[in-house]
Amino acid sequence: MAEETRQDRHSVLFVQLVFMYQNVAWQAMGKIKNPVTDRIDRDLENARYAIDMLEMIRDRMSGSLNDQEKRFLNQSIGELQLNFVDEVEKDRAKAKAAPETPSSLKEELPKVVPEESISPSPKEEPDKADSGEGAPSSAGDRVSQKASQAGESKSRSGRTRTAKTGKSRKT
Repeated sequence: MAEETRQDRHSVLFVQLVFMYQNVAWQAMGKIKNPVTDRIDRDLENARYAIDMLEMIRDRMSGSLNDQEKRFLNQSIGELQLNFVDEVEKDRAKAKAAPETPSSLKEELPKVVPEESISPSPKEEPDKADSGEGAPSSAGDRVSQKASQAGESKSRSGRTRTAKTGKSRKT
């Protein structure tokens, strides 16, 4: 009789252990409120961890569980896994629907002024007679022309490399 009471107690404790990890997973998936913070929080990594713990318990205790405990544990894991996949799919759908540049970043981006509205200053415009070439058509061309006259080349990263020293500097 003492053995039955012990088995019953262990069965109750096992169910409580499964419920504990199950609640952690539900809270982490944002399905139920966190009782401590009284908020709905989502942390899918934590949910995955709780589900993994239940799978580990099932694998490690497979020989020690009775049929009812096995069914309960498998049902709990299956239900959590289906909801986890649903939550991951929701995140993927949100990521696809979200614009490439968040609106908060759009406000911080610098405004681009068309090159036509930039008037060259007299000292920046090269003398056609000195260079032997036509006048550059834009401000970017003027910078490239000055760099080539100085023996420099501009890389894609915006750095200018001098032909003499090979050192680069930010322009």
